[in-house]
Amino acid sequence: MPVRSGGLEAVENVTGEDVPVEHVDDDRGQDFAPVRRVWLSQGLSLLAGFALAGIVLLFLSETVVEGRTGAVYWPEVGPPSLPETVPGFDEEELRTRIKTIAEGYEGLYGIAVLEPGSRAWVSMRGAEEFMTASIGKLPTLATLYRAAALGEVDLEEKLTILPQDRRAGAGGLEHVPAGYSISLRECAYRLINYSDNTAWAALDRRLGEERIRAELESMGIRGSRYHGYLSGYFATPDDIVLLLERISDPRFTSEELSAEMIDSMTGTSVEDRIPGKLPSGVRVAHKTGSWEGHFGDAGIVFYKDSSGLERHYYIVVLASGAGEGEASAAIRDVSLVVYETLTASKDIAR
Repeated sequence: MPVRSGGLEAVENVTGEDVPVEHVDDDRGQDFAPVRRVWLSQGLSLLAGFALAGIVLLFLSETVVEGRTGAVYWPEVGPPSLPETVPGFDEEELRTRIKTIAEGYEGLYGIAVLEPGSRAWVSMRGAEEFMTASIGKLPTLATLYRAAALGEVDLEEKLTILPQDRRAGAGGLEHVPAGYSISLRECAYRLINYSDNTAWAALDRRLGEERIRAELESMGIRGSRYHGYLSGYFATPDDIVLLLERISDPRFTSEELSAEMIDSMTGTSVEDRIPGKLPSGVRVAHKTGSWEGHFGDAGIVFYKDSSGLERHYYIVVLASGAGEGEASAAIRDVSLVVYETLTASKDIAR
C-alpha cells in the first residue's frame, strides 16, 4: 500500500541518515540546528504516515463481506436497529405475568422476549440451557443460507438422499427411492416447514457439523451446544433469540434470502403453539420442537402498531418435563400475554 511503503521509507531515512560527526555539537549551537530540523521534518513525515495508515486500517476494518447475492454483513455489529423507542410497556409487569403463567403449568420453562425497537428484553431462565429438539434445525438453515449469501453454495445444487440420511418423522423424504435428488433450497424448506428429519441429516452431511458450530460462534452465540441431527441442539432461550435476529437480518444474508428463510418458517405443519391464540391475521414465522418431554417454539411475530407501522418481536418458549398438551397450552398463554402487552391489544377472542 502507498501509505505503508511511505511510512517504511521514512523509518529507513531516520535510522539510516548519514550525519557527519563534525556537524553535531553536543554542547550547543547552531551546528546542531540543521540536524534537528532534518529530524523534525522526518519525524513529522513519519507521524503523518502512521496517521494515514491508521485511517486506512479503520476503513478496512469496517469493510463488509459481499457475496454473489450482494449480501452484506458486519459480524461485529448487532442486529439492524428500528427507530429507537422507549418501551411502551412495563417490562417487570410482563415478566411477572409470564412467571405466573409458567408456574401454573407442569414442567420447567425458559422464556425470552425481545422488542427490537426499544431493545426491551424480558426473560425467565433465559440463560439456562434446554434441549430444543427440532428447533435445532434453525442453525442448519441459517448456516446454509449464509453460505449461499457468500457464494459458497448454490441453493439449486442437487443433493442426493443417501440411505444413511433416512430418519423417521414428518416431511416425506424418508420414503423417497434410492438415489433421489432434491435441491438444497427445497431440502431446506422441508427441513423447517415440515420439520423433516431426513432433510436435517442430509443437510448436516452436506454442510458439516463443524461448519454449523463455527457459524453459531461467529454470530456471537456461545452458550449453545450443537451436536447435529443425532444428538440435537442444547441452547438457552436468549441464544435462540439471537439466532432468530440473524435469520431476520438482511445483512446476514440478503433481503431475498432472509425473506425466503422467514417464508419457510410461516404456515408450518405445527401451528398450535405461539400462533395458537393470536388473531388469524398476525403472521408468525417460527420453528417448533418436540422430543420426549422437551417441547418448545421459537418465532418472530409480525404486527402493525397503532400508527400502522410494521413491527415485529421475538419470542422463545422452551419446556422441559411437561407433556405435549401441557407445554403447548403454556406456550399459547405466554404468547398471548406477550402479544397483548407489546401491541396493547386486549380485545382478542380467546
